[in-house]
Amino acid sequence: MAAVAADSSAEASRGNPMGRPARSDGHLRVEQILVEMLGIPPVLAIAAIDALSDDHIGCTLEGWLGRKDDAVEALQVVLQQAGVYSDLTDRILGKFGLLLAQLDDDTLECDYWASKFDELAERSAGSFNTLHRYSTDISKTPFPYLDVLEALRTRLADGFGLTPEELCLHAGFFIRYAADRNTVLQRHRDNSLLTVNICLREEQLEGCSIRFFGSRVLHNVEATPALAS
Repeated sequence: MAAVAADSSAEASRGNPMGRPARSDGHLRVEQILVEMLGIPPVLAIAAIDALSDDHIGCTLEGWLGRKDDAVEALQVVLQQAGVYSDLTDRILGKFGLLLAQLDDDTLECDYWASKFDELAERSAGSFNTLHRYSTDISKTPFPYLDVLEALRTRLADGFGLTPEELCLHAGFFIRYAADRNTVLQRHRDNSLLTVNICLREEQLEGCSIRFFGSRVLHNVEATPALAS
């Protein structure tokens, strides 16, 4: 990833519509990140930047210009703090080969399955995979993964050019996170065409997140350069 520099010619051509105060070099650099690297339409990018404070701009540039692993996360945090992230979520994640979807209760009863997997985890002495000490194989349960894929049909087609019928379950597992469980994980690449991550329980969830490194090309979407090797 090349260091982002202010584009003075773009600033001159953009002008100062409707009496908007002139933006600093930092604001222009963040606009360039949003538009040129993340594919955000200029109108949305400018609206988002106008909501950012100087501190927000500084936190964003510290990560991006320093090529830090958490540069995208820093940008997401400041956009959330400014209340403008929801408008940009899909576009930012899409540039890294990620799609976000909401599953309704008719498709998947998350609380029910979280409780059932908790019970299985308590009785299980082993682990299903080598990365997570506490994990449970869901292929031996009636977990409705086919219903999940059907609910994601449109997203699969738009993002990956795939249909549920073209996919099979390579591996499926439930991971139980806790203060004393699965606290140390390593960077890895799943041995599958795509991965579906489902958060089954959100209440009392703190300090747990998934970090994605690098980028993958989505269907009809140009990928962003990887931030980390």
